[in-house]
Amino acid sequence: MGGALYGWWADGQTAARHRVEMIGVSGGALQLRSVDNGQVLAELSLRGLRLSEHVFPGQPVRLTHRDWSDALLTLDTPELLGRLGPEAAHLQRRYRFGRNVGRGIVIWGGATVVSLVGLVLAVPVLAGLVAPALPAAWTSELGDKVVERIERDRPACEGPQAEAALQGLLDRLLAARNSDTQGTLRVLDASSVNAVAVPGGHMRVFSGLVAEVDKPQALAAVVAHELAHVIKRHPSEAAIRQVGWRIVLAAAIGDASTIPQIAGRLSTGLLEQAYSREAEAEADRMAVAMLNEAGIDSRGMIDLFESLQQQREVSVPEWLSSHPALANRIEAVRPRVKPGEPGMTDADWQAVQAMCD
Repeated sequence: MGGALYGWWADGQTAARHRVEMIGVSGGALQLRSVDNGQVLAELSLRGLRLSEHVFPGQPVRLTHRDWSDALLTLDTPELLGRLGPEAAHLQRRYRFGRNVGRGIVIWGGATVVSLVGLVLAVPVLAGLVAPALPAAWTSELGDKVVERIERDRPACEGPQAEAALQGLLDRLLAARNSDTQGTLRVLDASSVNAVAVPGGHMRVFSGLVAEVDKPQALAAVVAHELAHVIKRHPSEAAIRQVGWRIVLAAAIGDASTIPQIAGRLSTGLLEQAYSREAEAEADRMAVAMLNEAGIDSRGMIDLFESLQQQREVSVPEWLSSHPALANRIEAVRPRVKPGEPGMTDADWQAVQAMCD
């Protein structure tokens, strides 16, 4: 393994996500050392690594490990797979097959094989078309299980005034959009600067992100952005890309027995999920439009990006680790933002900020 190789490590047991340097050690193992303090966080056998989802050129690669059931190791690009060494050649072979599927089809031949292979490989690629066809009841049950897994080590913060304020904000955004989308919004007690949208309409904002923003309109921008992902079904698309044809088949036949297993894979994967630049731009535009329609100060979107941009100079927030460049996003939304109300009263904002204390 030549030269430094870096990635992200989430052990699946805590909310922490670490930037790590990956160092090959004897015995075909990979040692993960924290970039922040040099601490060894894990040692993984290279043969135990598995791709958690289909691999696309230029997109992050997410790896699971047979000895770490809920953990996730993320590489910035597929090209880094080749630098893991011969012990991880099985990962590189799968990636090469994905890029040369046509050659494989010719070799194996047969119209049935062509059709089946084409269907299996097309599902993640066509996730945007497949996602709306997933049955709502099945998707909702899957979302419930995913949230349950996410909240195991990240309990929901409580407080009647804060919870009412968050629900009021969500209701106001939905009413402005005139959407029949059903959703839940909670703040989780976790120091990570993160937010996630889950299939079934669940949105979770981590307390670390609440602490990072200093205005209620910036939090409203976070909520509007995640709600836009929900309305556009981006979490379901992400789930299909991560799990592939299995989720489509299970949903089509209504097989609820597979939901816990699928939820286990998604609970970590969605926290690491990087939407496409097009999806992020779409969510930004819809979020600003919703805020404007609700009469909420959409300049909070710029406040949010600028606040996180300052933090990014020190460390990359989880919520933005794979998102498009902040400067580009700021310039894209600047002509669209308008002044308005904060989104909640000062008293409600103070209650939300204190609800995880």
